[in-house]
Formats: sequence, structure tokens, C-alpha cells
Amino acid sequence: MALAPLSESIPYPPPKSDLGIRMASVKMSGLVQLLLCGKVDFTKAAATEIGRRALEPGACDEIYQEGAISVLVDLMLVPNLMLQFHVLKALVNISADPTSSLDVEAAGGLPNLLQLLSHTNSEIVHKSLWVLTHMAAAPDNHEIMRSSGLAPLLVPFLKGSQDPKKSKHLLQALKLTTNLLIGSPSGELQVSLQKCGIIVPLLRLLLTSTDIPTLQQTLDVVRTFIVIDAVVAPFCDSKGLQVILKLLQVNTNNDIVHRLLLVLNQLTTAESLQREVFLSNGLPLLIKFLAHHNPMIKLATMWCIFNLSNLVEAQQAIWNMKALKPLVQLLKTEKGEDEKCVLVGILGNLCQQEIVRQALVHMAAISPIVRLMWGKRYSLETNRNAVAAVRLLVYEPAAVRGVIQLGGVPRLIELIQSSDDRIREYSITALSNMALDELSRSTIIEKGGVSHFLIALEVSSDPYTQYLILAGLNNLLLDKKAQDTVRFSGQLEFIHGLSQEEVGGDPDKEWRQEQAFAVLASFEPREYGVVVPEPVLPPVVSLPPNVDGSLSSESNGSPIIVSELDALDSLMEETAQAPLTKPVPQWSSTTELDAVVIAAPSTDAVVNSESSSSDAATFSEKDIWGADGLDGFMDSMNISVHPPPIQASVAEQSDASASSSSSSVLSESVESDTVVKKSDGSLSEKKVTIKCTWCSDTKLVRVMQSASLESTLSAITAKFMDTPTNIKFKDEDGDWVDLESADDWEYALEVLEATKRRRLDLALSGVRSSAAAASSTAPAVDEDESDGTSVASTSTSAPPPPPPPAPPAPPASSARKGPHLLTKGKGPSVIDISKVKLRTAQPNSPRKLNPHEEAMASIRDGSVQLRKAKMEPKSSRPARKPTTPHGMLMANLMDKLADRRQSIKHDDEKQDEEDFDPDDW
Repeated sequence: MALAPLSESIPYPPPKSDLGIRMASVKMSGLVQLLLCGKVDFTKAAATEIGRRALEPGACDEIYQEGAISVLVDLMLVPNLMLQFHVLKALVNISADPTSSLDVEAAGGLPNLLQLLSHTNSEIVHKSLWVLTHMAAAPDNHEIMRSSGLAPLLVPFLKGSQDPKKSKHLLQALKLTTNLLIGSPSGELQVSLQKCGIIVPLLRLLLTSTDIPTLQQTLDVVRTFIVIDAVVAPFCDSKGLQVILKLLQVNTNNDIVHRLLLVLNQLTTAESLQREVFLSNGLPLLIKFLAHHNPMIKLATMWCIFNLSNLVEAQQAIWNMKALKPLVQLLKTEKGEDEKCVLVGILGNLCQQEIVRQALVHMAAISPIVRLMWGKRYSLETNRNAVAAVRLLVYEPAAVRGVIQLGGVPRLIELIQSSDDRIREYSITALSNMALDELSRSTIIEKGGVSHFLIALEVSSDPYTQYLILAGLNNLLLDKKAQDTVRFSGQLEFIHGLSQEEVGGDPDKEWRQEQAFAVLASFEPREYGVVVPEPVLPPVVSLPPNVDGSLSSESNGSPIIVSELDALDSLMEETAQAPLTKPVPQWSSTTELDAVVIAAPSTDAVVNSESSSSDAATFSEKDIWGADGLDGFMDSMNISVHPPPIQASVAEQSDASASSSSSSVLSESVESDTVVKKSDGSLSEKKVTIKCTWCSDTKLVRVMQSASLESTLSAITAKFMDTPTNIKFKDEDGDWVDLESADDWEYALEVLEATKRRRLDLALSGVRSSAAAASSTAPAVDEDESDGTSVASTSTSAPPPPPPPAPPAPPASSARKGPHLLTKGKGPSVIDISKVKLRTAQPNSPRKLNPHEEAMASIRDGSVQLRKAKMEPKSSRPARKPTTPHGMLMANLMDKLADRRQSIKHDDEKQDEEDFDPDDW
């Protein structure tokens, strides 16, 4: 409670003399003329009348307008003692008006008054101090009075005097000092008075004075004096704190006790003095005053306890003295806002102790605390203390439920946008702590807490506040709804920018950066503008054959990935030692594209091959299959030909090869999910057929049903030789839905299984690169195997190029241990097994890639372009007419299927099945 400047006028009794009665009827202008007449009686009577009229409302303006103030200031120094007394008495009443006190100073009254302070007459000195007290109450006079040298003149008056006539000087000097100190909040006058030795006289007055008004004014001076640390330390060094505590124990006057508590409250704002008061057993004394009947004493006591409750030792002492229950009871019963404000502040400090938080929950103190957060009914200070208490209370789960039930969450969210920094900080911290609870987290999200967090993050420039907001977001992001809100808010890039700022050793910035990284961990890098580099492929080395036909680790032969080398050699050795039992190969009448399947004891490798009749014609059966011919080769390799709707499984492969995207991408023309039996009789996992449409290009992709979204996207990218920016799929209602996350991919597979569709339709969009566009529109270029020259195919009816000459047969002694698949040849899309023969390699001699090694390279990595024309997408190559009857039949069938696919709209599978006739095969 701030002190108000002291101002007191002198009452005038009614005039009794004839001259006084006649002066009452004289106008103000006439009174001024009488002041200047030179006759002492008339001048004294005129001054008395002016002083009497100054008490009337608005009379001071007339006095100033008639020039009476300047005349009275000049008459202060006349040698006539009675005239001086009546002039000063009139100036006391005139200066009681704040505006007129400025006029007195402007007329030169301050130097005259300072001169009169050393007058021998006590009445003259007293009236001079009185005028100065009124002048000190005007704020505009503070500066000039502080610089006038008045402070050293006041200290002698505060020491008191044994002369009864001078005793009233002390009280007036105390009032003047109080007004001067009130007008000096910066502490300049306090330091000046401290240097003049004012502390000891003040303490002596407190200990020795028995006059209640003197004690009251002395305590007011002390209270306005100890406002800065520069004077608090000298005051306590002079045992001022012990004097205050001693007076609290022995004094019974309510007004004195109230002023002592106000001084103690002022002292305990310093942390060092809080500990000193606690160690001086001041806390038990204050607890007793909580039960005082005087409300002013009770309120001042609460403020002192509030200051002491910042100490951990004091918090434990309050709990041990069982003072928590009286504090809670006062919070529930007190009706004044000031009392509620300080009580909730005390409880907020005590909530730092876990046992206090639990006790407050059992005492049902949550409700009165939460109600104090509403700013329409309570002040900003009360809101601040209430939110600070809630911030700590929500560490208890029971308190969290109470805050939710009382509607505290919407109010806390609203306070995030408060103009008060501390309220904003406390509310963010409270919501962050509450977000650790699942129920409160969902409540915060439903009330729009995430959006308010993001807005506060954007407008705040304080690193610590941003750290608190990011910590709260990190807790809220445990809920998927919060992730979606942040994802679509457009603030992820801003958060990423905060994570990249230089911290420069600032702990607040370091904490902010740590929480920013934690928030970004809930999202994909592409969502906040970070481009993730493509994974680095394993190194490719050149491996020539050894003497025995096995693959070496050092050569410049065919490119083989090192990680696949050991598995390939093991497969070849196991196949050579396997018993020669195999199913007889059968040609199906419904084959769309024939697939050559090598079923080895330890793995099933799938290869979709399109062989040219021109290539096959260059080899004889013995040149390719060996001396035993085709039957011997099939006995040793378990080769069987299956129609494309039945795909062989890839079982018992290593985890690396099973998870690679290349092993999950199969022929474009396959659309069946038929399960294939493996060599051991078990069933392989189903595959999913995906129809991808990008602009005018349509391609089919086959992936394992358990394939991840990343591997599926890699397969699609490999098909189109470009990466789409947006992918959509059809849901069960026929609407197009964005495919953005793993959850979307799982949902798409569930829809496919629930609707029993034969394939999953994907619509791709984005700007295609020039290379990908060219691959879809430019004519295919076939590279001749013999000399490496390229020939552009400009027409689908152009005849195929002439077949290359047959390579020479290698020596029989250099045959490899196991079989090798042939590369795709030119001509028909069916391999004529009767014209294929196993080839062997020349030992220890560098040579060009043979058909077997080209096939193995294409199997291992679909992106290896051994033949540019062959590795380009099918849709970009001009169709070439086959020359064999079987190839011509297959070409006609493929044309029919292509026409039929163009006529089918999206998911009309039923109509497609009705139109499809198996006899067409």
C-alpha cells in the first residue's frame, strides 16, 4: 500500500475585531493593495483574510490572478515577527493547493523558506517547515527541492530536542521527509539522507519515543527510506531488522503494528533478508498474526508470509507448523481480492513441495485456485498468482482432473495470448505439464490448444518462451491429431529454422534447439522442406571367372554386387550337388508371357525373360545346354515353365535381397494374386498388382503384400524413371485419396482386400523430367550386341535387325559348376528351350559380357542398363512384329489385351471378367 503525500491546512476562527470584520467585505484586489500599504496592522489583517479565503474552493486561483502570492513571498523576510507569522500562516493554506504550491516556488519562495529554517523563533521555523511540506507534495517540485540542499538541513530536526517548544518541529520534519522520499523513487534522496546519518536518529526514535503520532511518522519515513538496496544494507547493519521484530513482539497498538508489518514486508523483498527473518524466528510470529481481528494487519501479515514462502526452509516450516489448513480456510472465506491474491500466491509457492500439492487436493483447494484465473473478475496480479499455482498443481493427476472439470483448460489456452509475460509463461508451462496425461492432452487438442501454441511460437521472440512452447508441442504430438494440426499449419519450416539457428553458448537457445529437434522427430524430413539424399547403392566390382569356373573377387569382368557374390556361389554349388529330380516342364495354353523359373534347393529366383528368335537361332542345343541336351540340363536344374498368372515365391533368401525393391517388382503384364507352391510344398506370400497412371503412361507394378511404402515408391520410380510428387488411390467409396504415409498404404491394401479387386489403381501427378518424358515418347534404340552400334526404331512395322553371328563354343573343360540364366534376346517374347544351350566361360581370360552374365546383372539390379533399348520402359519402345508363329500369336493377344484395358474404366473388374475368354489363348 503506497503512501500519499501529507497536506494539512490551518483553520481560521471567525474574525472578532472591527478591522477583521471589515476585511471580510473587501475584494481580493483591495486586499492586495492593503498588503502593499505599508501599515503593519492593515497588512497583517489583509494577510489573515487571504489565508482564511484560501480554504474556500477555487479561491486560490483568484489569489494567484490578483498577484497576492508574489506579495506574500516578498513579505516573508520583513523584520516584523508578527507580520512574518501571519504571512507564513496564509502561505500554509495557499500551498495546500498543489497548483498554488508551484506558484509559491515560482515566486521564489523556496530560498526564503530555507533561510527561515534557521530562525530563532520556533513558530516561524514550524510554519516554514509546514509550507515546505506542502510544496514537497507537488511532484513538479521534487527535483528542485532535492537539488536545493534541503536534506542536510532536515537531519538535525530528526534528532529531537529537549525543548518542549521545539518538539513539534520533529513531527513536521518527519512529514516533510516523508513527502520528499515519496517523490524520490529513484533513490537519490535516500542515498543523500543516508550519507547525512539519518538511520541512527530514526532507530533511536523507534526505540525511545512513546508518542503515537511520532512513531507513526517515523515508521512512514523508514518505509519510504528502505526502497533501494543501497540503503537497506546499512539499515540492517545498524540492526534495523532486529528493532522492527522487537517492536512487533511488544507493541499492541494496531496502527503501529500495521506500519511495522509494512516495513517488514518491504525488507523481506530481498532474498538475503528473507533468510535472516526466518532465522530470527520471524515466521512463527507472523503465523500468529494471521488470526488477528484487524483486516489490515492480517493482509500485511499475508504479504510478509508470501515473501518468506519463497524459501524452501520456510515452506517446510509452514507445513510443519500446520499452517497450511488456516491458509486454505482463509482463501475460501476471505472476500477481498487483495487477500485472495496474496493467499493464492502463498499456496503457489508452497506447491513446490509434493506433500503440499497432495494435501491441497485432499483439502479441496483446487476449485478456489482455478476460479481466480478469470481476469474479468480479478486483477492481473491475482491471475498471475493463480496460474503460477496451477502450473505446479498439475503435477498431481488428481489435480489435473480437477482443473479439467472446472473448465480450467480453455482459460489456460486463452492466457497463452496474454500481454503479461509471466502469465503467458505460466500458462504454457501448465498446459505442457497437463499434456503428459492422455485425457488432458486430448482435451487441450479439442479446445484448440495446438493452434494457440503455434501462434504464440510465431509471435514470440524470447528463446526461453519458445523453448516452453516447443516443449508443450512435443508433449501434445503424442496424439496423432496434434501431428496433423502441426503438419497442415505450415509452421514446420519455421520450427526447422529454429533448430538450425546458432546457439552461441546461450542456454535458452540450446534448450530451444533441443526441443525443436524433438518436435521435428515426429515428422518426415520432406514435410519441413529437407531433401533426404537417395540411399547409396552398394559398391560394384568386376569379377572375372577363375580356372574352375567360380567367381573371383578381383577382375574386370561382369559387374556383380559383392553382397550377392557368396550367395550366388553357394547356390551354384548346392544346385550341382542336388539330386536330379524335377517336374516335367509344361506349356500352358493361357500363357501371356512365359517365365523361366529356376527352383534351387535353397532359393527360388524369378526371372521374366523375353527372348528373341533371332538370338535363339544362333545357338544349337549342344552349344547352349551341353552334351546331355535339354533333358539333362532340366534334370540338373529343376527348370519349369509356369504361366505368368502364377508367380514363383522367393523363399529363404537373405533379408537384404528380400527387402530390396527390385525383387518385388515383376512383369507389367501380370495381374493375378495366385499363390505358388515352392519346391518344399509351402505356399509363397501373395503379391499385389498396382496399376499406375501418370499423364498418358500406364504401367503395372507387382510388389509383395508385405512390402513397405518406401519399397513400393522405389518400384514405381524405377518404372517411370522419375519420382511423382503426389500419389492418390481409390478408397472403398470410389473417391481418390492422397497416399502420403505408411498408414495410408496399409489402408489402401485393406481396401483392396475388402473390395476383392484384382489390382490397386494409383494416379500419379507431378512435373516429369525431360529424360523420363523422352523415354516415354522417343523411339526405342536397340544396341547391337556384336559391335555396340545403335539403331533407332521409327516404325512398329520395321523388320527386326539381323541376328548376330553365333559365338564360338568354349572348351568343355571350362564348364561352370552351376547353371546360368540367359539374358533377354531380340525377337519373340518366348524362349524356345529346344534352341537354348548352356554356355561356358573361358578360364582366366578377360572377355566381353556373355548372355549369362548380362542376365545375372539384370536380375540383381533392375537399374543396370546393359542394353539401353531393352531397359527403357515398354511403353516408350515401338512395337516390333515377331517372326515365329508362337510370337505372332502372343503379339496379337497382347494387342487385344491392350485395347481391352483402354476401354475398361478404373475398377470395372466384373465387366472385364465377363469379356475375357480363356479360349482366346
